[in-house]
Amino acid sequence: MNTRSLRQTKLGLNNKGFSLIEVMVTVVVVGVAILANMSLSSQISQNLGRDQNIAIATELSANFMEDLMIRNSSDAMLTPGTHTQDFDRDQMPVNSGGLFTVTWVITLDTPMVSVMQIDATVDIHAQNGLRPVKITSFRGEQ
Repeated sequence: MNTRSLRQTKLGLNNKGFSLIEVMVTVVVVGVAILANMSLSSQISQNLGRDQNIAIATELSANFMEDLMIRNSSDAMLTPGTHTQDFDRDQMPVNSGGLFTVTWVITLDTPMVSVMQIDATVDIHAQNGLRPVKITSFRGEQ
């Protein structure tokens, strides 16, 4: 064995593989990356659920308003005052405890005589901090 190869072997310059420190640093870096990815996935999932609820509430408000507009003016749902109805995720009416609550207010002679103002608000109970969806329409009395 020549002097140079003997010196490289003694100093560890000829060793193949990774040191313990290199392996530990790699494990820490990979662990941080995995945790960041999991946190991001969780946030995306929450936002997706929130956005779906907003879309359902918006569709529910439009469908509900359309239903009110085609009803006979003597229908009990069109009596002046405030009314409420709970709905589930499939936009089906439920007795209580629904994911969505529609509140509609009927005001007569607004903004002019023989015109009814209908304000419908859909509250989303699934997440705190979400603004309700509001829609307003006017209907001439028949």
